[in-house]
Amino acid sequence: MPQSRSGVRAQHFRRRLATLVVALTLASAGLAGHAAPAQAGVWQFADGFEVNPAAAWSFDGAGTHYGGFGHDFGSPRSGQQLAWANVWSQGGFSSVGRQVRLPRTPSATFGCTARVYLLSASDSLINIEVIDPTTFTYVAFRQVRADINWRAFSVPTWRHGPATVLIRVSVLRGPQVDWDDRMMVDDLAVSCVY
Repeated sequence: MPQSRSGVRAQHFRRRLATLVVALTLASAGLAGHAAPAQAGVWQFADGFEVNPAAAWSFDGAGTHYGGFGHDFGSPRSGQQLAWANVWSQGGFSSVGRQVRLPRTPSATFGCTARVYLLSASDSLINIEVIDPTTFTYVAFRQVRADINWRAFSVPTWRHGPATVLIRVSVLRGPQVDWDDRMMVDDLAVSCVY
């Protein structure tokens, strides 16, 4: 018995649908076999000057400048120690810095940022610098004005640069002539997302 026109269309539709389902199943199976699982992670580094800071941190500057560790010049934000630096010379600076080895080289999909807590009784201008230690060029930079309260400051996220960076915090000498510019630094944190 011959099939009706609608029966032929229905049979043709079922064959096309079956072919489409098989093709989609094979395509998804093939993709699943080659797709890598999505991965995201966070790497963090912290240094609050608590364990032998002189072994990792160093002081530098231009003009008459000083720096040290301890709590002689104020209370740490956390723990028992902080770093302090001051500068007396007009146009000079005083800095404290350390190298940090990142888990891998930053790239378009792997970015890092650094945060530090600052306090300054002299309303000083302070640079937070992330530096490539081989070329001594900035990877990230932020200039801030700190006050008498501990406050967190972060540099912008950097996505390209070396696997080892120098994190340096520098207090700059302002125009006043009757006192020094000084800062206190505590609780460095570097975090990378990949």
